[in-house]
Amino acid sequence: MRYLDAQPAHRIGAAVAVVAGLLYHQRARRDALDLLLPRAGDQQRAWGEVAAGYSPESADLLSIAGTVSAATGPVPILEGAS
Repeated sequence: MRYLDAQPAHRIGAAVAVVAGLLYHQRARRDALDLLLPRAGDQQRAWGEVAAGYSPESADLLSIAGTVSAATGPVPILEGAS
């Protein structure tokens, strides 16, 4: 998964929230799979898009994470973790 290392520093918290939401919330995981699976067979195109700075699903994934955060509260992130 290339998502985390491709994020600018100011979006790391949101990226971690997406991953935590996918790990801990079944509905979020299902929604994300429904979003991503239709394009899963074309990884070459996806890698090319990410390398060019284009990630068409990122806004929707952040929206899924926002739904999880709104329902359960923010995902705790360790202070000072690197």
